[in-house]
Amino acid sequence: MITYPLVVAQYDLKGHKSLYEHWSLAALQTKKKSYIFELVGNLDNFAYEASTNADFSGAHSLCGGCLVGNIDPGQIEWVKAKLQEVRVWVIEALRLLKESAHPGVEITLVTERVTRKELKDEKERWDLGKDTLEDRLFDPDN
Repeated sequence: MITYPLVVAQYDLKGHKSLYEHWSLAALQTKKKSYIFELVGNLDNFAYEASTNADFSGAHSLCGGCLVGNIDPGQIEWVKAKLQEVRVWVIEALRLLKESAHPGVEITLVTERVTRKELKDEKERWDLGKDTLEDRLFDPDN
């Protein structure tokens, strides 16, 4: 059965006074094509958004990610709808999906501590120009 890797993607934020990164959930169909689940807007004005991205690995501020599970392609719409229920974002979204035990959606990592450590290590790899998660998942030579 074909599944898409589900990752916590991290993006470098420049120019923000207190935040230095943005996280989203992404189901990666290929290195470039992905389904993004994230909060958009400002701290006082934000909303959940699900979108399709045709150039995931080309995002200029993408600095890697952390593999957290897999999604059956036929379950993308279910995930989009289910995540509208989330009030506290990425880690809570992963917990909600794991607890829902829905066929075709496998969540393997849900702890904030481990996710933060993996994303910190990934950011260091990105800073050093090393391969990041999407490279390791989709480039056979890495």
